[in-house]
Amino acid sequence: MIGFDSSVCRKWRSLRAESQRGPFMSDAKPTHVELETRLAKAEAELVAVRQQQQQRECLDAARAAAVESARQAEEGLRESEQEYRRLYDSMRDAFVIVGMDGRIQDCNAAYSQMLGYSDEELRRLTYEDLTPAKWHAMEARIVAEDIIPKGSSEIYEKEWRRKDGMVLSVELRRHLIRDENGQPVQMSAIARDITDRKRAEETLRQSEQRYRTLFESMTEGFALHEIVTDEQGRPVDYRFLDVNPAFERLTGLKRADVLDKRVLEVLPG
Repeated sequence: MIGFDSSVCRKWRSLRAESQRGPFMSDAKPTHVELETRLAKAEAELVAVRQQQQQRECLDAARAAAVESARQAEEGLRESEQEYRRLYDSMRDAFVIVGMDGRIQDCNAAYSQMLGYSDEELRRLTYEDLTPAKWHAMEARIVAEDIIPKGSSEIYEKEWRRKDGMVLSVELRRHLIRDENGQPVQMSAIARDITDRKRAEETLRQSEQRYRTLFESMTEGFALHEIVTDEQGRPVDYRFLDVNPAFERLTGLKRADVLDKRVLEVLPG
């Protein structure tokens, strides 16, 4: 229901009644023409009041719609942020954001757990504080030659030092974050702990080194072969994979001449 100014309505009804009595029925001094003029003016004022009221109602409705839209947008943003945070904290890989000065600004749970620091402690540290000094020059070069001009680095390996002093091997990739004006403001990194893998690789390397030392120092001739089979799976030949120095001395065959060759190629007939 549209409400109107009561004084305008009373004035309009009074003038309408006077105009309907006619000029000879009225004791008032104004003429019939004057009354019609005043009535038209009152009607115009009433129309203006109606229009103003409608405009106010439209504005009120628009404000209410804008408020509701803003509320829904804010709620949607909050839900998106909560979903992002759940995903962020549930990542198995470590994720960290640092300023261009290297100071840690944000990280996920995997990062803080990997390094053994609380979030509050990490925000007092820089990226270099967690990195052994031998890696500083390499990372400075990666920032200058890859991250700043290209926006990201390739995957590379380095080490981090935990709060308890333990050194971790990690592989990571870093990305540049720019503001709306295109200026570098932050860098992010996604990292994975590869300490166990590096230890296994080192153990294998040491084992291979011990094998190589024994293999080459043996006084007995030794050859490592791969069996070659026919279509029915029956052994028909074998291929030289490696021989030791004693084998060369005892047989007169040179390692370079027999590697990857079949016995029947080396010793035909």
